[in-house]
Amino acid sequence: MAQGVEWAFEIPIRAGYAFYIALSHWVWNIQSPAGEGWEAGSLQAAVFSLPGVALLLAHFRRRADSA
Repeated sequence: MAQGVEWAFEIPIRAGYAFYIALSHWVWNIQSPAGEGWEAGSLQAAVFSLPGVALLLAHFRRRADSA
């Protein structure tokens, strides 16, 4: 595969994984007796979503620059 084709799939998959981690933290904080509630879960989800957002922004900017 060419380098550009690999990155076309790799960055969105990494971003999806970051969002999966964020969702997992949110659910754990709500459902677990040791969790600290929806406020802490929402804060953690927001923080762990930042890399996913950054990756998606980089991906779309790179696609726009190559077009």
